[in-house]
Amino acid sequence: MRFIARQNEEGFEQPLIDHLMNVAKKTASFARKFSSEDFGYLIGLLHDIGKYSDAFQRRIRGSKEHVDHSTAGLQLAFKEFPKHIALILGFCIAGHHGGLPDSGTRIDYKEASTLSGRLKKDLDDYSNYKKELQIPKNFNLNAIRKMLENSDNPSFSLSFYIRMLFSCLVDADFLDTECFMNPNVDRS
Repeated sequence: MRFIARQNEEGFEQPLIDHLMNVAKKTASFARKFSSEDFGYLIGLLHDIGKYSDAFQRRIRGSKEHVDHSTAGLQLAFKEFPKHIALILGFCIAGHHGGLPDSGTRIDYKEASTLSGRLKKDLDDYSNYKKELQIPKNFNLNAIRKMLENSDNPSFSLSFYIRMLFSCLVDADFLDTECFMNPNVDRS
């Protein structure tokens, strides 16, 4: 199966791997301004990983079923990375369409829109990503470590940092989508 991210009005399909790589590179480029390109790249790479599910691929090809594709990246972040890293990644990934989610609590049900609720949610299998992607495991934490060490208010600084990364992702995702959907627009 060819995995696609979207189709434009002319019926052209954007390969999912192209979209993920484009967004990863652009998010990294934006995050480079605050020495966080590794985080930016990873967030961009994971943000639409749920589109590898068969359910999403049916949806993009005309099915009317509802498919939550952003929770997969959140859950994968928590499977692959330590909790403190996964939280940073997860907030950005989970919120890239609807805004940063509330963290919630451990007692949230899987139907809750909170981060805690979405971590419990049952998802369609999205493991097809392994056919096209490798998730980097090593990345530079110096920027965030330095920021937290030098902060008088680490909680605020971390919140602000997440919002900066989130903004990088949302802009990169929008720009790549807009570029594919409207390829003839002059962007000079």
